Amino acid sequence: MMNFVNIQKRHLLEVAKNKKIIIKLSLGLVWSIFLVTLYILFSPVEKDDQIVETNQSFEAFWFEYIKQNTPEVAYQTFKQSYEKVLPTEQHLVAHLFGGALFRAVGISGLSVCDMHYSSGCFHEFLGRALLEHGESILAEVDRYCKESNFDCQHGIGHGLLAYQGYEYKDLLKALDMCKSIGTVDVRDGCYGGIFMEYNMHTMIGPDVSVRVQDKNLPLDDLCIQIPDYASHACYFWIAQWFLASQNGSVFEKFNHVAKQCQVIKNEIDRLNCYSGMANDIPTFTDDIVAMGNLCDISELAEFDPLYPIQCRSAVASSLFMNIETRPIALQLCSKLTDEAHDFCKANAVEGDGRRIVPYTQWTGFMN
Repeated sequence: MMNFVNIQKRHLLEVAKNKKIIIKLSLGLVWSIFLVTLYILFSPVEKDDQIVETNQSFEAFWFEYIKQNTPEVAYQTFKQSYEKVLPTEQHLVAHLFGGALFRAVGISGLSVCDMHYSSGCFHEFLGRALLEHGESILAEVDRYCKESNFDCQHGIGHGLLAYQGYEYKDLLKALDMCKSIGTVDVRDGCYGGIFMEYNMHTMIGPDVSVRVQDKNLPLDDLCIQIPDYASHACYFWIAQWFLASQNGSVFEKFNHVAKQCQVIKNEIDRLNCYSGMANDIPTFTDDIVAMGNLCDISELAEFDPLYPIQCRSAVASSLFMNIETRPIALQLCSKLTDEAHDFCKANAVEGDGRRIVPYTQWTGFMN
């Protein structure tokens, strides 16, 4: 469970620097948020209900600011306030802003979100919109996603699963609905949002745990049951869930999950699993060297020489999709040579916002 205490503290400091915001905001609201933050910061034991209260205060802050200004002004102010925090935190707070935006203005706020902070605003906004309105707005929001250049179909997937429910039968229904509108990316898009929500339970609330893992079952137990049309996305997003279920250091987590991916017999499924795991590496560290090291674990590379290629390329692709980390993305490709280097660079630069393809399926894109 991500802790927003430090994010909230930085948020208050940033707001305090902006006199225009302070003038326009209700002093009572600012004071209540400040008191909640102080209570949490100096409490000797951090509890789940405290984290929930912090999230609610954060969302309430931006809900009020949207109401007192315009959604566009509020979003620009929000983005400026979080330019210097870690990409992981940016994405998570963007989710909270998306929730405040939907509460404040409803479906009319859809055009406010953009791709900043890995499209977190879109993901939460669309998820809540579908959860509240159901299938009646599916065609409208899907048309908007496809006509824009924004990564927002992933948010549709979150909403579809939350709308249907969290049982396996609900998962199949949500996937079928996604198939009916057509996903923009076989490894992500609508399917990706569905699998992420099914595994991670992000829309149930900040105090809920991820899907329970049966340690006696293989990593891909779910994916071998899924219809073929959605299997690429299942294998990509299953690694994120497995990472969230592990204890230990960052190295131990990734080493263990990569080994579980390597047990998968089908090569394409295995490479998709590597990609999904590597996609999460920037959420654990912002050190570019450390990212590369997790892809260069010798034991894993000796077992499967494709591992470092797919891993480094997937991290590069993940970084390039985020506007804030795009400038450093191609550094992950530097240790790869020849065709592997071309693959890494092409998937980041020419991938058009889609999740990375398996190395052995790459056709050269523009080449």
